[in-house]
Amino acid sequence: MTTAAALGLVAIVDLSPRLPADLQMRRTSAVPSPANRGQVEDRAISSWPVGIALEKSVPTPTPSATLYVMFRLGARCAARIAALFAGLACLATLCVVTAPARAASPLRTALTDDVWYDGVGAQWIPRTVATRAGLVLLELDWSSAEPTPPPAGANPTNPSGPEYDFSAYDAVIRKFAGTGIQPAFLVTDAPSWAEAPGGPPNFEARGAWQPNATAFGEFAAALARRYSGSFPDPAYPGRALPRVRYYQAWGEANFSIHLAPQWVRSGASWVPAGPGIYRNLLNAFYAGIKSVHADNFVITTGFGPYGDSPGGCSGAQGIGSGCRMPPAMFARELLCLHGEGLRPESCRNPAHFDAMAMDPYEVGSPTTHAYAADDVSAPDLGKLTRVLNKAGQLGHALPRGHKQLWVTEFSYDSDPPNPGGVSLATQARWVDQALYMFWSEGVSTAVWYLIRDQAPTYNADSYFSGLYFYNGAPKPAFEAFRFPFVVLPSGRSVTVWGIPPKSGRLAVQRKQGRSWKTLFRIRATADTVFVHNISPGLHGNFRALVGSEASVAWSR
Repeated sequence: MTTAAALGLVAIVDLSPRLPADLQMRRTSAVPSPANRGQVEDRAISSWPVGIALEKSVPTPTPSATLYVMFRLGARCAARIAALFAGLACLATLCVVTAPARAASPLRTALTDDVWYDGVGAQWIPRTVATRAGLVLLELDWSSAEPTPPPAGANPTNPSGPEYDFSAYDAVIRKFAGTGIQPAFLVTDAPSWAEAPGGPPNFEARGAWQPNATAFGEFAAALARRYSGSFPDPAYPGRALPRVRYYQAWGEANFSIHLAPQWVRSGASWVPAGPGIYRNLLNAFYAGIKSVHADNFVITTGFGPYGDSPGGCSGAQGIGSGCRMPPAMFARELLCLHGEGLRPESCRNPAHFDAMAMDPYEVGSPTTHAYAADDVSAPDLGKLTRVLNKAGQLGHALPRGHKQLWVTEFSYDSDPPNPGGVSLATQARWVDQALYMFWSEGVSTAVWYLIRDQAPTYNADSYFSGLYFYNGAPKPAFEAFRFPFVVLPSGRSVTVWGIPPKSGRLAVQRKQGRSWKTLFRIRATADTVFVHNISPGLHGNFRALVGSEASVAWSR
C-alpha cells in the first residue's frame, strides 16, 4: 500500500475532468464477525471518499494534479413543528420577521457504529441515549450469522437452525431494549457458500460475487422471525427477544467491493449487471422481512456517492473502470429507467422497498456538489428523488405510495485527533448544516457514522468522526447533533431551523455585546423540527435556548 493510501489520501494526476468523483476511500465492514468484533475491516481502502472530504485546496476541478484529504460523516432524530411566536419590538430594517409558523416535515437523527458490539458497549448506551438519536443502524454480516448452509431438508427460515449464530446480535439488541431508540439492521456480505462460482481469482471483496437471492430471502425471513418481538430469548427463558422493525438490504451495492459484477460484456459494449443482481436480492429480502410482520420497514442499499466509467473492474482496490457504478445511474437501472431522460424499460420484477437510501459524502463542505452528473453528494439528493418520483408514477417502485428518503451514512473527522480533519468547531457546524440540508431535500432519517472515535490518538487505519472522543469526552459536535440549529439565508428572508432536545418554551437569541437578546419565543416539542423566519438584516451570533440547554452558537 502506498503512503498516500495508508494515510487516507489520494492524489489524482491528469485522469479526467471529473476529479472529485474519482477520489474514493472508505472503510467497509463495521461488524465483520464475532471473532474480530469491534474492529473495522478495511477490505478495500479505495472504495470512495473516506468520509467527508476536506480539500487541502479547493480549485475548480481540472485534469491537473490535485490532492484531496477525506474524512467521514452520519446523523439524528425528529418529527414535526409546533410554533407560537412572540411579537418583538424592533428598529427599522433590523426588525424580526414574525412569519406564521409553518408545518415542518420530520427528521429523525440516527447513529451507526460498532462500539455497541464491544466489551465496553454497555457503557456507551447511556451516551447514545444522550445524543437524542432515534435509531441506531447496526451492521449484521450474513456471513457471520449463517456461516454454513442449511442442512439438507431443514427449514432455512427457522432462526434456531444449526447453521445460524445470532448470539452477538441478540446481545446488542438487548442493550437497546427500553431506551426508546429503534434498532435497525444493515444486512450485507454473503457467506462464501451463497456466492456464485466463477468470480475473478484476484477479486478482493468477500461476500460480493453474485449472491444467491433465494438464500438471502430465506435468511431475511429467519432474521425477521428471530426479532419479531415474540421469539423466545435463548439466554433468558420466559422472555422474548426485542423486536426489530427496520432492515436495510446490503451495503453500497453500486460498488464492486460489496456487489459484483457491476458491468458485463455484451458484444463490444459493457452493460449494467449490478442493478439487476441487486433488484433480485432486494425483492427476496423484502418478501422475507415482510413475511413476518407486514409493517416491517425495508430500506434499499445506501448508494455510495461516486462512480467510474463502465468496464471490468481490474483495479486492485476497487477503483477503476467498472468498479463503481455512479449512484444516480444505478438507481435508474434498479428502477427500470434508462438514461437521464428516464425512458421506461421493461420491468418484469419491479423493486420493492419502503425507503431509498444514500451515503452522500462530499469532497468539501456539506454544500459541495458532486462534479459528475450521475454522482451524488449531500446537496444532490434531488438526482435520486427525481428518479424515485418517475418510478413511482410508472409502478416501477412497489408497493405504490410514498417512499421515504434516508441518508444512511455521513460524517466528518475532527482535528483533534486527526490532523487531517476539520476543526472541532467546523465539525459541529457541518453536522448542523448537513442535517438542515438533508431535511430541506426531503430526508426523513439521517445516520451519522460513529458515536465514538475509533482510537485514542491518530492512526491512519481509524476514523475520528465520533461525537465523543475515544475516552468518552463529548466534542462540540455532540451538542450540535443533540440540538441542531442553523440560521441560513432563504430567499428574501433568513430561516431559523432546529430540533430541540426537550419540550418547552424555546427562545432564539442574538448576541449583542456580552449578553444574549431574545428575538422570539415559540412553544417547542422535543425532537421536533421548528422553522421560523427573521429579517435578512440580522447578522452576528445566534443560539436557541430551551430550559437551561443552549444549542451551539451559529454565526452569520
